[in-house]
Amino acid sequence: MNIKFKIISLLIFIFLIYNPIFAKSDCSDILKNRTSLKMTVGFGKMFFNGYNYAKKTNIKYSKSKLKKFIKAICRIEKNITYAEIFGRAADSNLDTSQFKLKVTKAEDSTGNLKTIDKFFINYHKHFKENPDTRKCFISHLHKDRGAVKFIELKYEELESLRTSQGEDYYKESWVDEVFQEDADLFWKFLQKTSKKCK
Repeated sequence: MNIKFKIISLLIFIFLIYNPIFAKSDCSDILKNRTSLKMTVGFGKMFFNGYNYAKKTNIKYSKSKLKKFIKAICRIEKNITYAEIFGRAADSNLDTSQFKLKVTKAEDSTGNLKTIDKFFINYHKHFKENPDTRKCFISHLHKDRGAVKFIELKYEELESLRTSQGEDYYKESWVDEVFQEDADLFWKFLQKTSKKCK
């Protein structure tokens, strides 16, 4: 990397930290707006170039890892700023394990089942038209530690996608995107529970 590029990267790094646009919190927009998320991830490469030069580090930038990190931190810390997001991403080397949902048994038993009911209503026409099926699925879901709390966190993002695109129900691709590495667990849960809730 030549000295000119290093200087440009450093200036961009400083710009992102002190620019009032990026100093404000906008996690809600990031989670609801794909374009906003893509733009934020795009600025990440410039930020990491500047960060590595200024800190004399060699953190490997990855669009997919940064996207995953931004989604994870925004779901947990709603009032964080762009500068703080990038800073935390760099300081932790894009480690999302710190944002794993910590749910106690007490929280499991008091989860908002109304939200879960809405989730299933908007997930598929069959669930919407069969309240007994929803009730059965919810009862099985509620047995899994942290499952109710997890879907509560994802519900808002899925609803944003559904309403913004004028769809009646969620698309499977949305569930894969929003649930990320936990999507397989959800599909397995549906398949397993469908045999019990006919």
